[in-house]
Amino acid sequence: MNAMMVTATSSNMWGYIVSIAGFAAFAGCAAPINSYGRIFTAIQHDLNITSVEAGWIGSVSWSSNFLASPLAVVLVQLTGYRTVAVFAAVMMSGAYFMTSLMESYIGILLLYGLLAGVMCCFVVHITFSSILKAFDPSHHNRGASIVACGSSLGTIIVSMAYEKLTVSIGWRRTLQITSLYIAILSIPAAFFLTPHDKRKYSNVAASAGETKEEVALADGYMPEVTDEPENKRWLRLLLMWRSWLLFFGLFFPAMAWSVYWINIISFYESISVPADDIFLYVSIQTFSDLAGRIFLCVFGTYLTHVPAIVIGCNLIFVPVTAVMAMVTVKPVLILSSFAIGVGRGWFTILSLTASVDLLQVANSDQAVSLSLLALGFAFLIGTVPAGLIYDMTGSYSYAFVLNSAFYLVGAVLFAILLVLKKARRRRKLSQRLSLTGT
Repeated sequence: MNAMMVTATSSNMWGYIVSIAGFAAFAGCAAPINSYGRIFTAIQHDLNITSVEAGWIGSVSWSSNFLASPLAVVLVQLTGYRTVAVFAAVMMSGAYFMTSLMESYIGILLLYGLLAGVMCCFVVHITFSSILKAFDPSHHNRGASIVACGSSLGTIIVSMAYEKLTVSIGWRRTLQITSLYIAILSIPAAFFLTPHDKRKYSNVAASAGETKEEVALADGYMPEVTDEPENKRWLRLLLMWRSWLLFFGLFFPAMAWSVYWINIISFYESISVPADDIFLYVSIQTFSDLAGRIFLCVFGTYLTHVPAIVIGCNLIFVPVTAVMAMVTVKPVLILSSFAIGVGRGWFTILSLTASVDLLQVANSDQAVSLSLLALGFAFLIGTVPAGLIYDMTGSYSYAFVLNSAFYLVGAVLFAILLVLKKARRRRKLSQRLSLTGT
């Protein structure tokens, strides 16, 4: 047991280094994608496109930010974590600069939407995978929260800059400045994005006579320990129906969140909210998002029932979303902005750590990739129903009611997974006790 404590302590030390580097990388790479709503209408008016087409730029960016996770796994196996992270940061910076020179909608969709999103996905996947491998499970929430705070703080900075720069110098020059911003923050940080200590139950622990299962149990979780090849593990993962419960448990709420992330300014404009009030609401969302993530940084190690917290967040947003669709007075919009900010911050972090908890697979990369795929597909199509409803009716009311249903479905699916996990743990413990004869 002492050997395990030494292993975990050294691992956690590198985990915090990775977390700090991830903080800077996310501030550079994730913030511009989060802030797309601030230049949504500027691009729409400049290119003379519909709200659905403008929304697709953000949707493709967000979805590819998650969907490219399996490709990141392959590239990491071929070249290593650090190489892929540095390459991704350089390419993302270039993608934003090239977007500023594009005149065609397709070109912007491919560069701003697809290329930048894929490169950001590489950074996201490598950062979270490194954290999950470098930290012991009790520090997962804190490490992920530190990284996510970088995204949130960066979003505050970029959003405020977009608000001013888009008006004064136009969205194209704004993206050129964004390219430089990404290069300064993310490229140096990418050199530190590697697990280093992969914590595969070190020889120190092995020499102490501790098995992999004993190390896992001491850490408070029960992953399936297996020596299967990677492709067989993936096949087994995809054939498990609880994997699909997890996939859709993330997919439906993420569809609702995509509207809050991408279409929120368009929603405010549709109900004739003054520009100053829009700035207020979006600022409240951004700062409360950061506050929620800081809370997880401080208290993340004390959260022992993460899936239950995710269920609670989904249930809270069932009425919140419905009320926003029906009551559009200023006090309600202010309170809902606080809820949106905290909720989206927690969903981003806790959905990944909850996935590792609920799946309990041997390789945490599998849970991360499956979760990112679910989020990616959700953001790919999530804004389409809302955009179509708005183009047909001139209102987002029905879209928000639909989103309430999405949150409810996600809560139900996660509740089923939580019940299955507890039953599975009891069964495994019972089998273990029967084998030891106690």
